Amino acid sequence: MAAKIIRSVRKIVVLRANALGDFLFILPALAALRAAYPSAEIWFLTLPLSLPTR
Repeated sequence: MAAKIIRSVRKIVVLRANALGDFLFILPALAALRAAYPSAEIWFLTLPLSLPTR
């Protein structure tokens, strides 16, 4: 079954990727999203603990 691609998508939000394991498990899904929507912005909504430190 082929997924329906919506061409007008400009932004995608990935919710609750809070730990390293979450990110590792979603890598194939992120690759599929990037392939389907190459020009869309992909954002992550995480807890503050997952943010990069400066």
